[in-house]
Amino acid sequence: MYDHIIEILRRGDIASALKEARAAVAATPDDQQAQRLLAIAEAFSGDPRAAHQSLDRALALTPQDASLHYLRAALLVAEGRGAEAVAPLGDTVGLDPNEIRAYLLQMQLAIGRGDLDEAERLGKLAARLDAGNPRLLVQQAMVALHRNDVAHAHALLQRAEPRAAGDAQLRYVRGLAYRAQGHYAFAEQAFRELVEQRPAAFELRFLLADTLRLQQRHAEAAMLLEPGLGDGAPADALRYAGELWLMAGEHARALPLLQRAA
Repeated sequence: MYDHIIEILRRGDIASALKEARAAVAATPDDQQAQRLLAIAEAFSGDPRAAHQSLDRALALTPQDASLHYLRAALLVAEGRGAEAVAPLGDTVGLDPNEIRAYLLQMQLAIGRGDLDEAERLGKLAARLDAGNPRLLVQQAMVALHRNDVAHAHALLQRAEPRAAGDAQLRYVRGLAYRAQGHYAFAEQAFRELVEQRPAAFELRFLLADTLRLQQRHAEAAMLLEPGLGDGAPADALRYAGELWLMAGEHARALPLLQRAA
């Protein structure tokens, strides 16, 4: 019924999707799918408060829908509120023990807080549902990297590749694996592709710049960071960029950055 809204969201036309979703809710306010799509469109438009309000309305209509609880958790994680996502993830699994996305998101959060044993436990639960799930394999590869088992990480990524070619998370973890092995040129290629996809993501620029530093390409690394060094740039980023210019022998370019970082 709402396939056209889903297709608009996939195209990335958020303004049109928001308009269509609002019209759908106005026409059928008691349809939880309309409320769900409006919540997604509002989240993509950068209005998390409105997204949660729309999701509240959807949950009021169908409180036993596990996918809505998962959506709540996913929104919270996207907002950097991972600790608050624990309860809705628990509700998701309680309502639908076969919702693999909930286990994968729980696994991601466990990796983020350094609880590798818990991440492995959740990975085993997810594997009972779909051992070849590419997202599961990529997260298992991340756990392997944290345990310094780079060979196993590569093996897992190779298994994921056929079902996730071009996936950003797979490329990110592959870059980390190459970097851990000292294959900096391959890591650079992976990170550069990610930066091209998300040029505003400073953490990716930082990772690529540091990989260039490991290849003694200090000036190139420093220039890569420049788009993220405007007003409000964190002191550690300014300091690092200044140090890169120092290593490149460009003291005049290093000094202003180091002064701003002080």
